[in-house]
Amino acid sequence: MNKINSFFKENHEYISSLNNNNNSVLIKKKSFFLKLSIVFKNLIDLLKFLLKFKHSKIIFTTPNITSYENFFKDRCLKNTSVLNYHTTKIINTFSGQKVYNIGFFAKFFNDKFLKRNKSASTFRFYNLLLNFINYDEIFIPCYYDEVTSNLIFICNKKKITEIQHGSIINFFPYSRPSPIKLVDEIFVNNIQTKNYLEEHLYKDFKVNVILKNDIKLNPVKFSKLKENLILYCSSIEVNGIHPVLYNFLQNHNLFKLRIRMHPRETSKKIFSDQLNSVNINYDFDEFNDWKDNLNNYNLTVVTPWSSIAEESTDLSIKTIIIDKIGRDRFKHLIDDNICMYSNDLKNILNEK
Repeated sequence: MNKINSFFKENHEYISSLNNNNNSVLIKKKSFFLKLSIVFKNLIDLLKFLLKFKHSKIIFTTPNITSYENFFKDRCLKNTSVLNYHTTKIINTFSGQKVYNIGFFAKFFNDKFLKRNKSASTFRFYNLLLNFINYDEIFIPCYYDEVTSNLIFICNKKKITEIQHGSIINFFPYSRPSPIKLVDEIFVNNIQTKNYLEEHLYKDFKVNVILKNDIKLNPVKFSKLKENLILYCSSIEVNGIHPVLYNFLQNHNLFKLRIRMHPRETSKKIFSDQLNSVNINYDFDEFNDWKDNLNNYNLTVVTPWSSIAEESTDLSIKTIIIDKIGRDRFKHLIDDNICMYSNDLKNILNEK
């Protein structure tokens, strides 16, 4: 048991160390009446879910995880209900289905009534919830966050399926052998990830690692008919534009820049405040899928350590990692041709 506790504690400590972001601040800034309104709406959703539940499968989700949603959209899964466990953001639909938003109410319930440590309170809430209904399988976007790590124990007698939604290779929660069986199966993006999991996290337990077999796009070629664009894929822990890119833009502001915020980032202001001071032409990526930018632009992807680096490299799009964390995490991608690491962009990006 100590080994199991240590395994999950190390995961939580790692994730907490990354979560130096403004989302927790934003939720505190909500007025009392707005918070009360959101709690009430979440409570209504929770009651509707309990009263109407007649499905055998539950999809647990959070906002803006495109590849996760696309997995279900492409497969048209039936007999499923969708729960949003995010504590700050509401989702109306997921893969064409209604979403029951319960995350904010769960947090409120834990804070006001359970009065125990955070993880134990989360466990108790979702344990109470799932004891009310009859289900056979749950789907989760990862195994290691505060909610899903508790679901691993709550639903251990049910089928648990994980769907990869970000990069797994060299990401700490997946880098060590698990002391227990976490999930029954996991769908992954490529054979490299499958091999990595079987050699690391699932080294000691038999888990069915399945390739998604999504439709693969052909490598993208440069076109003179398209405008050049730097797509900055944000990493939430950086809190805005990374210093390497910001320092570059102060002296090279003729580029067109587009910012793709991390799924959990909720405010554009921190980016705008930084970029307004360098007077650059920029906007925000509002597409559901970042690859929709390929229709009109020749992209160069710049990122501290966004998992988009894995996708862009697969498409032969020039990808520049600008942080040492990203360099270590994506060392298997870096070839100094398509994908490269740099802490000084002036020798790589040329204004045209």
